[in-house]
Amino acid sequence: MSGRLDFEADMYNYIKDRTERFGSKVVKTLYKNVQEKQKGKWDNISKEVLILKLTEEFSELINALKANNPEHITLESTDVSAVVMMISDNFGRK
Repeated sequence: MSGRLDFEADMYNYIKDRTERFGSKVVKTLYKNVQEKQKGKWDNISKEVLILKLTEEFSELINALKANNPEHITLESTDVSAVVMMISDNFGRK
C-alpha cells in the first residue's frame, strides 16, 4: 500500500509544481499586458471578443509549435491560458 501512496504523493507534487510554475507565467503575462499595453480588467469583455482573441492566440501557438521555438511556445501557451481563464472567469460557474 505504501507504494501506491508514494506514487499518489509524487504525482500530486508533479502536477502542483508544474501548474504553479505555469500559473506564475500567466500572472506575469497578464500583469505585463496591463503595464505595457494599458489593458485593464476583463470583466466586461464580451464572449465574441474573447472567442476572437482565443482563436488568434491559438493560431499563434500552432505557429510556434510548427517553428519548434520553445520560448515562443511558452509565451503563446500562457497567452492562450490567460484568455481561457478570462472566459471561465466571465462566463463559467462562480
